Amino acid sequence: MRSSAAATTATATATEEDDFIVMLDVHIPLKTNSFSSPSCVEREVMRFNSILRSESSTQQINFETMHTPHITLYQTQFKRSDMDKIKDTLREVAAASQFMVCKIGLNSKVVNGDYAMLAVDFNANEKNCLNELSDVIVSSLLPYVHFPAEIPSWVLEIKDEAKRKRKLELVEKYGSPNVFDGFDPHATVGYDSSHPNEQSIIMDNIHLENNCSGLFDTLAAGFVSVGGTVLHGPIIDVKLGQRVEVKAS
Repeated sequence: MRSSAAATTATATATEEDDFIVMLDVHIPLKTNSFSSPSCVEREVMRFNSILRSESSTQQINFETMHTPHITLYQTQFKRSDMDKIKDTLREVAAASQFMVCKIGLNSKVVNGDYAMLAVDFNANEKNCLNELSDVIVSSLLPYVHFPAEIPSWVLEIKDEAKRKRKLELVEKYGSPNVFDGFDPHATVGYDSSHPNEQSIIMDNIHLENNCSGLFDTLAAGFVSVGGTVLHGPIIDVKLGQRVEVKAS
């Protein structure tokens, strides 16, 4: 009887672990390879975050020790039991990509609530590396998304009723408000839920370098941390247009 009970408990525990939900972010890491000098984009996101941290003790994002600067392509919840399938799917997407590199340019500073961001040069009416990859990734990973999806608090705070409604529809259907026609690429450089007004003032006083762009050749996925940022240590890290996986160091 005792061994049978133990087996039942072990089975129940395994099932609970298989159903464990994780929040993942599929993204372009803003890091140049080790053989090249850092691009303007990498330098700027690191510099903005460094200044925000140095001038505020409540800044919650730290690119030096904990978080990875990136452009999100898809962020939502998945079952941990599907992790291997998710990795295999991302390898296939990267290998099939017509883009070997993504050119990313920064064009403006954006502060929205608790978030400090750098907007990316982007025309929603033109197909480019970022939105093509995002579209394919969303469609390919949709079978593994956990529903009902968690609604980000900022979506509920959108004042424009039509925009808020559309964002909610995207969350309901795809698990994320920032996909397809709602795709809005940006680099989050700060998150301060304690003193957002102070963060806004600091951002106002930082100059963004003109004509700032860089080339990035990696697709990655990692666990989501505070403010929607990504923890160091990707679960997968693959070069675009290649089938060889780059092992995380």
